[in-house]
Amino acid sequence: MTKLKSTKKALISSVVSLFVCFSMLVGTTFAWFTDSVTSTGNRIQSGTLKVDIVDENDTSLVGQGLFFQNKDGDTDILWEPGATFRTQAFKIKNAGSLALKYRLLLTGIDGDAELLDVISFSVVKADGTAVDLNTFEDTLEENEDVSEIYYIQGVMDSTADNKYQDKTLDGIGVTVVAGQAMHEGDSFDDTYDANATYPEPDSNQPQTPTFTVATVSQLQAAMQPTNSNGDLIVNLSSSMELAAGETWTPLSLDSYTGVARVVINGNGNTIKGLNAPLLDKAIFGNTKVEINDLTLDSSAIDVNSDYAGAFVAYSDNAMSVKLSNCHVKNSTVKGNDYSGALVGYVAGGVVIEDCSVENCEITGESVGALVGMISVAQGGETAKISNVTVIGNTLTSVKSGTYRVGALLGTANIPAVNLSGITANGNTCSQVGSTGATDGMTSTEWIGRTSSVVTGDTSAVIFP
Repeated sequence: MTKLKSTKKALISSVVSLFVCFSMLVGTTFAWFTDSVTSTGNRIQSGTLKVDIVDENDTSLVGQGLFFQNKDGDTDILWEPGATFRTQAFKIKNAGSLALKYRLLLTGIDGDAELLDVISFSVVKADGTAVDLNTFEDTLEENEDVSEIYYIQGVMDSTADNKYQDKTLDGIGVTVVAGQAMHEGDSFDDTYDANATYPEPDSNQPQTPTFTVATVSQLQAAMQPTNSNGDLIVNLSSSMELAAGETWTPLSLDSYTGVARVVINGNGNTIKGLNAPLLDKAIFGNTKVEINDLTLDSSAIDVNSDYAGAFVAYSDNAMSVKLSNCHVKNSTVKGNDYSGALVGYVAGGVVIEDCSVENCEITGESVGALVGMISVAQGGETAKISNVTVIGNTLTSVKSGTYRVGALLGTANIPAVNLSGITANGNTCSQVGSTGATDGMTSTEWIGRTSSVVTGDTSAVIFP
């Protein structure tokens, strides 16, 4: 009996022990043996397809000009039946990491489109082989940086008749379209991109005609009205001089029928020997003129016009004229009425900064070394003139009556003129039969006649 009780007690003790162990395991987890290994270094990376058009020195020509030229390199050319002209040389550059195929398109064409009916275009290779522009196609492998040299060639049909006379095509650009070439392979073959298509040129993307010019003839060719998107940008890559007997034809801007905005970047270069204003007229409300970092030297501008200026002759009702780091020296500017070495007449806002006029002779009725007359256009415009130098100039008004000749401005009829950083020395200002300020005034008198509120440095402003 005692043995039975002992066995029963041992059994109960075991059950209690199991229960306690079970209770201790509640809320815990069980584990199994595990292991892992990773192969590193794998990467998914997409390739890039990017194309560029460059000149012979591998400088990008995107947004710049390809000019048709004659055998002497002159771009001031006239097309006629039977004539053949080529652009300067260019190359296609693979700027991405994938092989590509490409075609060339003429885009941005404005003007008399019927001329395209009698001019055929082709791509000419370095060996002289010509391929019709519409069928031309070539490829660049992923390890090929640039193509061979190409030219765009135009040939005018020898049977073109008189109806094609006096017509123009402007804003012609060369667009390169590229797609995937059948070269790289996947895990099976290299044919997966055999049917890759070309992109359509983005017709909504503004294509501002932009020209880089190194000669007078190239500058003259670039300075033509265009309807592409109302803008024109011209970059000078070197200084230039008009040859003896060469005539400059200035650009006229009209935002209703042509250019609305023109930007000329001189890049520190000089144009010598201009015999007409660089820009003639800029009229109507959307027109803007901006000229930067350019010097005009030894200009001889004598025009039978009311408006005379070396940079801009006449800007009426335009939105703005801005000249930055622009200079005229050793020049003569003569007009019938409003004459200025920089600008003859402007009706609208004007900014002149870091500019100079030195050793010039300026003649007219309302005469200033900077601007002959600034007038009001819409009512709220201002003139801001800062950090200018006017030295050693002879300014003569041939208008008798109210005085209108000043070392800076002949007449200011605009709500506000702000002057700062003015240097004016050794200028001679005179007027025939003046009834205003004393004749033969000195360089300290900056504005001949004004109705403007002049702020800033007003110490030498005349208020007759």
